[in-house]
Amino acid sequence: MSQRVWRLLKPGGILVLSIPVKKVGHDEYRGKNIYGLEGIPSSANRGHFFQRYYDEVGLRTRILDRLTDGRIVSQQTWGERKAGWFEEYERQWMVRGAGITCLDPILMMRNLRGFSDIKDLVGVGVECLAVRKSVEKAV
Repeated sequence: MSQRVWRLLKPGGILVLSIPVKKVGHDEYRGKNIYGLEGIPSSANRGHFFQRYYDEVGLRTRILDRLTDGRIVSQQTWGERKAGWFEEYERQWMVRGAGITCLDPILMMRNLRGFSDIKDLVGVGVECLAVRKSVEKAV
């Protein structure tokens, strides 16, 4: 989680995160700079960074363990009902543009379901977190 965003959050405030997850985490690269971010170099053999999928260990070590002055108030794992749906959704997003995201709530309700754990996912998922920043500064 960005330390910059966390610093801006008022004590007692809640930060809501949705984090891409899979059974086996990895970084995803694309041949094209999808986000159009200037100054971010591409990897010669992998292309442009697109997104990171976290597995259970990565989520814990890179995000959850770093919440030294915060408390998780809600954590839920959501994932594809049928593996491959999200990949098709991304293809449509690339073709049709960001406007398709207006349908996200409906598409997510139809194509995702709750899972008890990341290791139970059948494909791509998202970890939904709500974290309350402590009122008192951590020591």
